[in-house]
Amino acid sequence: MGEVFRLAGRGRRGILATLVLVDLHEFAGVPPAAPELESQSKAVVMCRAALAFAREAGMPIAFLRRVPALSSLLSTPAIPKWISGIEPRRNEMVFARETPSGYGSSQFARMAQSTGELVLAGLFGESSCLSTLVEAHHRRHPCTLLGDASCSSANDSLSAAERHVDTLARAALYGRVAATEDWLVETGKGRSREGFAALPDKFPHAAPL
Repeated sequence: MGEVFRLAGRGRRGILATLVLVDLHEFAGVPPAAPELESQSKAVVMCRAALAFAREAGMPIAFLRRVPALSSLLSTPAIPKWISGIEPRRNEMVFARETPSGYGSSQFARMAQSTGELVLAGLFGESSCLSTLVEAHHRRHPCTLLGDASCSSANDSLSAAERHVDTLARAALYGRVAATEDWLVETGKGRSREGFAALPDKFPHAAPL
């Protein structure tokens, strides 16, 4: 029999929070530089741990996928491949949109309206995650960003790590920013920090890339 614990991750009207995994599909085109790839890998490890926890706890899970707009009615949509070990299951939600914010999907917006809280994790912090969190704030939808289960891209003036620090500071103006371990311990009141540390062993898909 699996580990039993009480879920505390409830938001509005006592409804369970929804874990939202953002753009966790393989990159296309030019691969990121080594430091950026390392930060992505660390974020993906934390995303896998959050996903494993949410599945075991029976939490609602949603995947956001960004799909480019079709150039013509005859074009074939380019569907990106999910990162290994983070593929959606048949009972989990998948929302496609063309804009960085998850609210670019009207179906996602309806789901966000009915859930207790959105818990965001994934790629990339400075665009997709931040824009979704900001829009959630303006729509008065409670939202938490798992800071170490996300990462940001470098730009001309900031490294990936420096930009992510800036991203998290901006995110804190619009919602809650939490470490994945803290969120897991807080949400699953019966799970210890030692239980969190054991997730990669208990769930093979929570192992590093």
